[in-house]
Amino acid sequence: ATKQNVISETSLTAANYIVNRMRRARWLFWEPHRFFSVRPNEYDAIHMHVFSARFLNLPCPLIVSNAAAQGFAYTQGRNYAMRRGNLLERVETMLGRLFKVNVNSYYLPQTTRGIAMTQFFKDWYVRRGILPSEAIDLVPFYLPSSSPKPPSPRPSKVGFVAVDFLVKRGNTLLQAFEFVRTGRPDATLTIVGSPPRLSEANACSRGIEWIPRVPRETLLNDILPSFDVFAYPTGFDGQPFVILEAMSRGIPIATSDYQALPEMVDYGKAGLISPVGDPRKLADNILHLLNPEVNAHYSRAAYSRFESYFSADIVRPNLLNSYEKAISAGAVTN
Repeated sequence: ATKQNVISETSLTAANYIVNRMRRARWLFWEPHRFFSVRPNEYDAIHMHVFSARFLNLPCPLIVSNAAAQGFAYTQGRNYAMRRGNLLERVETMLGRLFKVNVNSYYLPQTTRGIAMTQFFKDWYVRRGILPSEAIDLVPFYLPSSSPKPPSPRPSKVGFVAVDFLVKRGNTLLQAFEFVRTGRPDATLTIVGSPPRLSEANACSRGIEWIPRVPRETLLNDILPSFDVFAYPTGFDGQPFVILEAMSRGIPIATSDYQALPEMVDYGKAGLISPVGDPRKLADNILHLLNPEVNAHYSRAAYSRFESYFSADIVRPNLLNSYEKAISAGAVTN
């Protein structure tokens, strides 16, 4: 390295150390920028998901993927005021330009191709001018196929899975379930993944079973297949795996209209949609899905949507095609 390059990198390291102290103090977005150097002929391409990084030497194409903007996690997931979130987005973009960092949601100077997991987020990238439409591939998350569960002759069991109960609008579901029980006193609700917010006696009297976090295998193999309806009224998400896991088993979905969630359930064809924070409409959708004929219909539709759009056999060729286009285009000179 030349003396000038050594001085430049030393200054960069010192400046970034100060920035990261500000992140730890929560004055900026919390996630640090990372710095890498890539040896020539080491990789055909690099795929970076979610992280923000600068590559000091990048002799191969960079592919960047994401399902949600970083700022969404702060304003909708961590309850930052919108004004504060917008300001921090501008600061993050400025820091990206200053350090030539690929800031996953806002500035991608070294990126050959982008991958958006949803059409919603692809459109968001394009509107922001972060990448042109022709440089972004729509490639959703995927899972291996599973066998659909047989529909129940009398559906009654509603399920909800979330670690962050409030962000995923568990309180909306609790309110909605009161309305559900008025129409279907035999209905039960199983909440999995978060600490109980009701006493055991109170939950039992309301038809609610509250299960803290369990091993993933237990959730997927024992608990999830027992649900007749999967309720997910989230107020922040990108493309949640838990909905894919439910759809892959043919479990009807009652979700919210948050960003790409309607897209996941094919805009109402493979699941029912209610406004974020609307317990009455959520309850109506759950009650509708507890109807045996409706339940059977949406069970088939959810499974069909998964198999035709989110299954590994469908998505992997599209991901490979995205890699091939990036490799063919080569690295971005920066």
